[in-house]
Amino acid sequence: MRKITYFIFYILLVLVFTKCMFQSPNWKFSKSENGWELLKDGSPFFIKGGVTYNQVTFTEALAESGGNSIRINADVNLLRDANEKGLYALVNLPVKGERDGMDWDDDYRVKDQENRILSIVDRFKNNPSVMMWSIGNELRYVPNKKGPHNPRMWNRLNDLAILIKKKDPRHPVGFCLGVHSPHDFSEIARVCTAIDFLGINTYGYITQVGRDVESTWKKPFVISEWGTNALFEAEKTDFKANIEITSNEKALLLKKRYVEGVLSSNYCVGSFAFFWGQRKEFTPTWFGLFSRGSKTEAINVLRRIWTGDTGINQAPIVEKPNIINFNKQRSIYLDPETEYSAEVSFIEPENEPVNIEWEIRPEVITIKGAYAGKNQTSNELLHRNIKERYSKFLKFKSPKSNGIYRLYVYVTDNDGNEGYSNKVFHVGEYASPSP
Repeated sequence: MRKITYFIFYILLVLVFTKCMFQSPNWKFSKSENGWELLKDGSPFFIKGGVTYNQVTFTEALAESGGNSIRINADVNLLRDANEKGLYALVNLPVKGERDGMDWDDDYRVKDQENRILSIVDRFKNNPSVMMWSIGNELRYVPNKKGPHNPRMWNRLNDLAILIKKKDPRHPVGFCLGVHSPHDFSEIARVCTAIDFLGINTYGYITQVGRDVESTWKKPFVISEWGTNALFEAEKTDFKANIEITSNEKALLLKKRYVEGVLSSNYCVGSFAFFWGQRKEFTPTWFGLFSRGSKTEAINVLRRIWTGDTGINQAPIVEKPNIINFNKQRSIYLDPETEYSAEVSFIEPENEPVNIEWEIRPEVITIKGAYAGKNQTSNELLHRNIKERYSKFLKFKSPKSNGIYRLYVYVTDNDGNEGYSNKVFHVGEYASPSP
């Protein structure tokens, strides 16, 4: 009898210990005299995160860099990986918007979506890595639509937030905005009273978004996506090509924007850097904080900001390629199937050996309705045009077909760091599109 009693006691002890280990923390916002802060089980928690959405990409590096959070889709494998790395998740709930065919005036479809989302919340609400819920992403944005989005959307999102909070009171609920304006913040503050926080996806606007949000929205917000310049913010050549800045220029820009954007508002509870991984959106390098599996200087900057560690091995600093005889020109025109030379200047901060590699790729063409890297043409490597690939000096043959191309150069050290840059050029004559 005594053995049975001890066994029952042991089982109860294991159950209690297991529940304590795997119980989801309690998250909430707290208002102070100065602003807002996020609390994890009553202790302040400032979000230092990266965006990966539906991928497990370099999460170990995120934790090693001082990150504590990740923005991912609602997926058991992604949450398991976050838990293993000690990261907490802003979870994107797959709410469909108008660009996905959603009709906010259709009560049946709205109810069906509510039931689907609530089942996901019920499934994951006790997961220890869940920090907050985001009701969809950039639902206001509808590519190629003439006129504004359906204004009833805000009411529908607020209704869904109420239902989510009834099912799961332990995790704050908000949504992430892409295209936004002070008018949007005012409208959301008026209609979406059940929303706990706003997520703001922003790039060049990051340095003033805090002032605009605080003028009407009196609750906390998180910078849910931020980084280098968005495509529409880039400088252009006279043949309408976007000019991509170098990996070094991006790193310096991230440092400036973190200080002037993320840290400048007492209503901001943290941020998620975009994109924590490699991302083929317009170019293979535009948004990714990693390049061909290597860390870029942006990762070095975030680690210094998040941890104060100044002893990090630095990525090479790479200048834009110089196509010989065209160095000072913003808009470069090359003849078809003609041999040219190029060179690159770079600095390796630790004076380590480096590997250099060149590429030529055609410009991506975006198709009607393009959004977030979707509906764009491929820009596969043109192998035959590169004559000498692994030196700071390059000989190459320009492509045969008229159009826009990019000359990429990558400089990689022996510690897994890479710097890069590219030069855009046009082959043949440029015919300006008809107005």
